Amino acid sequence: MFSKKVMLWISTLISISAVKLYAFNILKVSGNSMEPTLRDGDYVVTLKIKLIPFRSRSGDIVVLKDPRTSKRQIIKRLVVVDRNYGVLVGDQPGQSTDSRIFGSIKLEMLDSKVIKILRRLS
Repeated sequence: MFSKKVMLWISTLISISAVKLYAFNILKVSGNSMEPTLRDGDYVVTLKIKLIPFRSRSGDIVVLKDPRTSKRQIIKRLVVVDRNYGVLVGDQPGQSTDSRIFGSIKLEMLDSKVIKILRRLS
């Protein structure tokens, strides 16, 4: 039989694996609207906001479903307007579909926050 210590260790590993599996995601950047911060083909590691308590701050790079069509996700820089609303902007305004097109968004629409950028191999 397993000791209590071994069972606790196993349950801890399972819990950590579940958090990693559901709290983090890796996404591939498609497009140039966030250059120079994010380039087409880069990967980003994201932390799911809805699972991990997180206070949205201006300047955060966030991921959410496109407000115009929920069939794709977008990655943009956040500008917090107040406790409930924000504006999304791309780093390349001429190439970005952002809040200038679809207006402000409710912060509850945010899915995840970029926590690490993984550069594509050139």
